[in-house]
Amino acid sequence: MNYRHFARASTLGFTLPEILVSLSLIAALAAVVVPAMLSQVKKGDPTRVGNDVVNIRSAVEAFLGDVRRYPGGFSQLTLPIALTDQPLSGTMPATYFYGTAEVSRWRGSYLGEDATAALKTGFGWKFESQFASAGYGSSGTVASTTSQKYLLLTIGVTDVASAQQLDAMFDDGDLNAGLIRYRVCTAAPACTAGALDTVKFLLMPIY
Repeated sequence: MNYRHFARASTLGFTLPEILVSLSLIAALAAVVVPAMLSQVKKGDPTRVGNDVVNIRSAVEAFLGDVRRYPGGFSQLTLPIALTDQPLSGTMPATYFYGTAEVSRWRGSYLGEDATAALKTGFGWKFESQFASAGYGSSGTVASTTSQKYLLLTIGVTDVASAQQLDAMFDDGDLNAGLIRYRVCTAAPACTAGALDTVKFLLMPIY
């Protein structure tokens, strides 16, 4: 047996102190780098939401220009409408369905992606698949009798801080006014048990 070779081989590799020092250095770097990276990702969330909202509004405007009705939800922006589909609730009688002429005027896809992908946005949020309509008074509260209705884009959220960050960047900084509104779900009939809080974008006025 070559004892010289055995002695040389036994010295290869790292000693326990060297491993511990290396792990300590890696942990220290991770403690500094990871929070910084997460912070940069978080900063991009409002921009992501804002861009998505702008794209959705453009898609709704294109749909409205072609079909001459307000779409009922994301699926009508990404897939051809059918005679069994209905436009935005509150803009036509509840018994109204798209007619043959309206179906033939559909020129999408208006978002260029499938409906499931279109729902995802920043902050880990997800757009509700159906659009809604409501009238808003100047005080920020929903007022069904108001003269001005809006097409609403709704997101269920879990924290008001992100909503405030979004509003400060893209709107007036007041979650009770402007084009971005926030509602806390606490009790019926406004909210159901276990419902998320909601951020509502007044996407466009309904005329």
